[in-house]
Amino acid sequence: KWRTAVGSRFSSPPVVADGIIYAVCTNGLAVALDFESGELLWQTQLDSSVLGASAVAGGQLFVPGLVGNVYALDLQTGVQLQKYITGLPSPAMGELLGTNKPAVISNVVVRDGQVFYAGHDGKLYQIDPQQRKIVATTVLGGPVRTGSFAVLKGSAVVTSSTGDLRHVRSDGESIWTTKLTRAAVDVFRIPP
Repeated sequence: KWRTAVGSRFSSPPVVADGIIYAVCTNGLAVALDFESGELLWQTQLDSSVLGASAVAGGQLFVPGLVGNVYALDLQTGVQLQKYITGLPSPAMGELLGTNKPAVISNVVVRDGQVFYAGHDGKLYQIDPQQRKIVATTVLGGPVRTGSFAVLKGSAVVTSSTGDLRHVRSDGESIWTTKLTRAAVDVFRIPP
């Protein structure tokens, strides 16, 4: 039907909402395209490369960045509204990852109107998009990379570079943990 080039390659899937396609290139170029015509509606250059999948909530596009930030962009204009920052990984997590730098490589997940992301610092963050602030932080016990997590009513199932699959409540209490494999940087590649 149409083809549009934006000048860079994509590393994560696009998001479609209300007749608009939102996509983010590996180099951090975020674009909005009309679903029917392919017309470029806006583009915004972020200060980070991107690997994880973005999500839409509360009139915003939430984009995970390799430098440890999640960016909230206005769906209508592409203007950056907020930048949410993760912490540094602990020394033990940094040794496992081979880096002591923050990063958000996992997908952004939306559940019940709330936005969730996790990073190298081994924490799950919950954003209220209406308040534009982090409303909860849950310690997970290991760095989260490509494997990611799933969220359900006050708890999350999370894969970690430690090789564990963990079910945690939003207060950080572990409900259960199962060791599935040995620890490795990208031991999980598909979200639960």
